[in-house]
Amino acid sequence: LDARRDTAVALCVCAGVTSSVAVTATLATDPRRDPSAVSSAVVAALTDPGGPLAPRPRAMGVPLDASDIISVAQPVLGVVGIASLTVGSGVSPPSAGDVSIGRTPAARYELLSVGTVTVVTS
Repeated sequence: LDARRDTAVALCVCAGVTSSVAVTATLATDPRRDPSAVSSAVVAALTDPGGPLAPRPRAMGVPLDASDIISVAQPVLGVVGIASLTVGSGVSPPSAGDVSIGRTPAARYELLSVGTVTVVTS
């Protein structure tokens, strides 16, 4: 590494950390659909191992926004809307500004992904 970088700038190498954050969502569902089937489909979409919220396609240091979760849950058949959404935190707790915009911050060395999902239908 020293041959390819400015050695006057200190290099810090640290181990990466993966954080699976918990998600709780309250959904408004289509009354013509089975609420438990809609809930199961949303959980499957959010926890899909090949989906956009899985660890593999995400990069280290990228925050997890509520809009990322909404963009996966909203298109599920039978979801009319998302009444409330709560996203857990990773290594460091979110600031008041992060909470106000629905962002879960990630440390530079942290990989955030969706872990456990709890869905409540209304």
